[in-house]
Amino acid sequence: MLVLVDVPETIGGMQIINPDGTTHVIEEQPNPEYLTGFKRQTVQFLHEILPTGQLAEYGKEEARLPDGFWRLPLYAVLSLVASTATGIAVFKRQNLK
Repeated sequence: MLVLVDVPETIGGMQIINPDGTTHVIEEQPNPEYLTGFKRQTVQFLHEILPTGQLAEYGKEEARLPDGFWRLPLYAVLSLVASTATGIAVFKRQNLK
């Protein structure tokens, strides 16, 4: 999921100088692999709620969530509560003796 979230919004933007001295300019273009709208929000949410995605976010030098970095600890706690509640519900029905 990290790959889907880290795709740049634009690609290109370079100047190529040929051996004969002519230059060729490539303008920045929208990246067709860049997710937008609801798809991007969904993938971003799944990336942030999974522990591996949280670890990747914490390990980055540039903070992707400067104003929303509080979400990662909140998602970690919610994930812990949800998995614990699921475990209690599943094993409460079974006789483990």
